[in-house]
Amino acid sequence: MDNKVIKVDSKWHPILGENVPLIGPRHYFKLIKMWGADILLAENIRTLIEQDDDDNENDDQGPQEQRKNQLSRFDCIASLLASAECTVVQEIFQTLSRFPISFPLVIPELNEAEKFRVMLPLFTGPVINWETNPGKIIENHLFDSPFKMIVAIRVGTKCPGKSTILNQLMSSDSMFSSSSEPGAEYGIPHMISGSIEFTWLTRETCGVGLWKDVFENFYKEKDEIVLLANLHGDALNYPDQIQFLKQFPSSFLVFLMPGYGKRQKNIIDDLIKDKKSVYCWVDSKNRTNHSINTRSLTNDQTLKKVRMMFKEALDFEASTFEVNKLKLEGSLQLTEKIEFPESQRLIDFVKEKTCHYIKMNVIQLQRKQSNDDYKIFRENHELQYLVKLFKSNLILPLDERKRALAHIEREISRLSSIDTSEARSMALLKKFELHKSSLVDQKNEKKIQNEIAKSWEKVDNMSLGLEHFFRELGQIYKVVSFNDQRAEIMRLPEYYAELLISGHTIELLDGDAGAISEAWFSAICENIRKKHPNLRIFVISILEDDLSNQLGVDAFVLIDTEGLGAPEKMNEPESEKKDRMLATFAMGVSNLTILNVLGESMRELTEILQIAIVTMARLEEADIAPDILMVQHVCERNSARLSEPEEIFRNALQNALEIAVEQDTVMGISSIKCLQILDERTKKGQLLKPFRPFKDGTTAHAPPSKQYHEDVVDLYNSILTDCKNSQKKIEFAKWSSLIQDYWKAVSHEDFAVRFKNIKEIYEFIDLGKQITKVKETIDEAFFKHEKQITQKFRSELQKWSHEDNKNSDLKNKCSKLIKEGLKDIPECNEDCKECKKTNEERENLKKYLKENNRDEKCEAEVEQTIKDYIRQHCNLTFIKLTQILEASLIRKGLSSECLEIINKRMEKIINKIQGGRFSDAERKKAVESIWMELQNFISSKDKVIPVTEQIDKEVKNEFANVESLFKQFKEGIQPDLSKCKAYKTYRLVERYLINNDTDTNEIEKRLDDLTDIILKRRNSQHFYPGIVRDLRKQIDNTLIEISKLWNRCFIPEFKRNVYLYALLMFKTKMESYQERWDRENSQLSILNQKKEEYIKIIDARLQYRFNR
Repeated sequence: MDNKVIKVDSKWHPILGENVPLIGPRHYFKLIKMWGADILLAENIRTLIEQDDDDNENDDQGPQEQRKNQLSRFDCIASLLASAECTVVQEIFQTLSRFPISFPLVIPELNEAEKFRVMLPLFTGPVINWETNPGKIIENHLFDSPFKMIVAIRVGTKCPGKSTILNQLMSSDSMFSSSSEPGAEYGIPHMISGSIEFTWLTRETCGVGLWKDVFENFYKEKDEIVLLANLHGDALNYPDQIQFLKQFPSSFLVFLMPGYGKRQKNIIDDLIKDKKSVYCWVDSKNRTNHSINTRSLTNDQTLKKVRMMFKEALDFEASTFEVNKLKLEGSLQLTEKIEFPESQRLIDFVKEKTCHYIKMNVIQLQRKQSNDDYKIFRENHELQYLVKLFKSNLILPLDERKRALAHIEREISRLSSIDTSEARSMALLKKFELHKSSLVDQKNEKKIQNEIAKSWEKVDNMSLGLEHFFRELGQIYKVVSFNDQRAEIMRLPEYYAELLISGHTIELLDGDAGAISEAWFSAICENIRKKHPNLRIFVISILEDDLSNQLGVDAFVLIDTEGLGAPEKMNEPESEKKDRMLATFAMGVSNLTILNVLGESMRELTEILQIAIVTMARLEEADIAPDILMVQHVCERNSARLSEPEEIFRNALQNALEIAVEQDTVMGISSIKCLQILDERTKKGQLLKPFRPFKDGTTAHAPPSKQYHEDVVDLYNSILTDCKNSQKKIEFAKWSSLIQDYWKAVSHEDFAVRFKNIKEIYEFIDLGKQITKVKETIDEAFFKHEKQITQKFRSELQKWSHEDNKNSDLKNKCSKLIKEGLKDIPECNEDCKECKKTNEERENLKKYLKENNRDEKCEAEVEQTIKDYIRQHCNLTFIKLTQILEASLIRKGLSSECLEIINKRMEKIINKIQGGRFSDAERKKAVESIWMELQNFISSKDKVIPVTEQIDKEVKNEFANVESLFKQFKEGIQPDLSKCKAYKTYRLVERYLINNDTDTNEIEKRLDDLTDIILKRRNSQHFYPGIVRDLRKQIDNTLIEISKLWNRCFIPEFKRNVYLYALLMFKTKMESYQERWDRENSQLSILNQKKEEYIKIIDARLQYRFNR
């Protein structure tokens, strides 16, 4: 991008040189954010001037050399504003308007010294607040809301002069540039004559006397703000400035200096006719209420006269004022506007419809995303018109486009602020009422909370900003790209790509909907990739260009999260969950996260970050390994108090690290790289960046702080150092793809983000352990009863006979044994040690829930979980015992059911031949037909769930917190442990197993044997409920044993692969073992084993029937 320069008039060469660079958005951070308002205070100018009273070499310098060394506050700020793009000036003013300082309303042009630039269009709109009564804040939109202006001018010359007098009434004695300000001994500022400074008269800018005597009572009765404009130089020399100031709702305070003549008085009277005017005679021989003596300027009696003149000057009816109707005389010209006809048409449309109507009825796609989006767009003509208006701004040339968007943003924000003011006030009023209710009447608390929620919902429905237009365009782009692909819509990403490259911000993630407009964002990124195919980035902030040689990157990217822990969303579970997801997402796709902490309390933010860090450790999609710097804003650098929040965060981080390491398999941790980087920073004491106060002192009118500037510079250097040392720089093309993949992962992550903090995760894990204890006793109880029931019906089967009726009764009796035996487990009446143990553990679990203050909902959910597990166990055991019984019956001979099937089929066959006889071939075919029907019947009775399905279900349940592991398990690709990094050295370098083959073989051998160990311990030869839980415990024990034996701490990635290997080996073995057991216990298997025997029986019966 070309660097533009402004050619400077020769009059300003002594201070600016022949030309100055045009300050664009890319320079804004360094020039404004870094320097702040500090340099713009007159008190600090002396520190910028090199002087040495003992240095005689300078005594011989001529006037020209002395002029080159002149520097004033006014020259600094006037040069800064005159050399900046209009959008940057607007940003500068929004930053500086928070300080009790004056601003140049009219300044000389840099390239044409006799011309003056009127800055008014860029100063219109910012909100000025003041307090009329305790708790009552008035908002005034500068030059848009009602106001009055007092214009101070002088006729003649005197030192000390008008500005010195005015400064005596202000909170700072250097409010306006004057002959008594620091550095004034070097001469008047170069650019002061004919310029106009202004400020607003509030408690912060007024001196105590002026506030008490004049404005305190004025603001109790009026909502309009009062401005004070100060014209520098003899007013008679600047009639164009006088005509300009007369167009405001203004009155004039005229200072007549000694030596003025009647002719001069008449000229000024004529210039300000029709305007309220108050005259002050300075150092006049006539002593009146309107005359003052500058020799007694420090006396309050003298200053009270001036204060009363201010009060008198306020006594006029303010006229209406519109910026667009200003008329300027020959030497004045408006600064470059941000207003354009295109932007104004859009603003007028919103103003006519209201922000609430636009948001609720026009921009519908971002609120009602559905399959009918294209139809909604086509049928919503107001939306199409709004898009047309907005698009007309986007197709402007880039410089004009940025200005037009700045205009839209300013005006829409103002309209939205006005519309929502009543609802916001109501919410704050109700919040105050809630505090009182909580102390006095708790019955009303819920009602007031609902009213507060409704008020904030109303605010949300009326809040409109530039981001809402951006979101709607994103949705429109998506539906149009799938349908008609209108050219004017398909080009919109190109315009936004140009804006992003030039420093304009765009929304990455819709915080309201919690989603990324993937097609829209991808299209913008694609246009950037086309323009800069190899752009390397460090994801943190936009600082400056040409960093590639020093830092190894071409650009910085800033991701700014807004609204985390918003007061109006407090105690809303879904909102809090969204905060945790947003923090995870922002940190996960960044190289560096700056944690901004206001004051000494950071509990909520710490909890959000704890969960975000744990969630990142669970997700594999990003590989940036983010770092953190904590910026803490404090009132003082008290090391004891400063260490507390840092210690809180360090402990929180340590807790996150501990739970990720100790519970890595329970938590489903994929990688702890990010945690280790953060841990290293805290150990080195490089985490905290304390920021001293923004202002020097605690009063509202305190000047900006030099120390704050130093802290910002220190942070700036730390960021650059981190960037330089980072090993994870990434190309923009890869990062833009990562954004979408990572958001998909975060938005589907439902484990970690459901918790508010680490404590809740620990409680969840501990509750899981308590529930597991109960489940294990349930397993034991069912296993014992299964064994007893099996023994009982096998004992009954000894009574088997060849009489069908008896066998049918025997079967019914055995079936009843199974049903009755399973009916009351684990609450059976018989003296069962295992059932007693189960009931004891269930009572312990209830007691645990009570002791840990779990609510009724949690208790009910836990109880239901246990009941479901018992019912599931009962069903599976019933199916298995029934299978064993049926198989035993078939093994002993044909059951009555089987004989019935055979007989019915035979009857059908015999009836078909109507007394004829079968040939041998026909009889054989009939036998096969009866056999097939018998097989189908037995098969239909087999309710056993395939063992692979049972294994999959248990693995899914047991590893519910590790969805990615289950996904790999289902894919069935066994990891090669010899090729997996297993542990880290003391230098955090990841290593493979030392003796690769030997160590791998030992681990794999142990894992291969686990299935046999589990089955032997349970004395089982087949799958049973809870077997995967037992396997998990064995894997954990094996890893602990090997870790101790080898003195190695395995990393989470390796443990994950070990689990995957063991589970897949278990599944393979279990399928084989289950198949072997089924051969001896499955009805169908036993039937097939006795096929020849049953075929002979069927054949014999067929022959017997025909020979009867």
